[in-house]
Amino acid sequence: MVKSALLATALALATPAFAQDAPPATEPAPQSAPTAVDQAVPATQSSAARDAAIPASIVAPEAEAAAKPAAAGTPAGDIINREFAGYDKDGDGVLNAAEFDAWMVALKKASDPTTDASAPETKSYLAKAFAQADADKSKTVSKAELTAFLSQPA
Repeated sequence: MVKSALLATALALATPAFAQDAPPATEPAPQSAPTAVDQAVPATQSSAARDAAIPASIVAPEAEAAAKPAAAGTPAGDIINREFAGYDKDGDGVLNAAEFDAWMVALKKASDPTTDASAPETKSYLAKAFAQADADKSKTVSKAELTAFLSQPA
């Protein structure tokens, strides 16, 4: 998620530089209508202020993806759709930290049977994993957030 946000920001900032590298046109390009962002933020403001005026759905599409159900057809999505209810003990459709931890410990034990859930390094891993998986910082992890978290390259 962080990588995607950084990439999107880098591309947004680099676009004017790419446009300067283009050879000059023989005819002036037609002016496009100002966008909502152009109208909302004067050109005299800093780039941080302009960036703050950009809707979150443009800057962080991961947040929108987190609200959608797990993507069926993907290996992680299929497993999550099949097993989510078993780990969602309170049946509220999201995993709290304890439910998430139980699932992650089960996954770690599948690859390393010596995993100890009470070990400090395991607790540290679980806290970091939950913080990373909880993309919308709601203190819960949805199916979509879990799918995105488990689908990340290692």
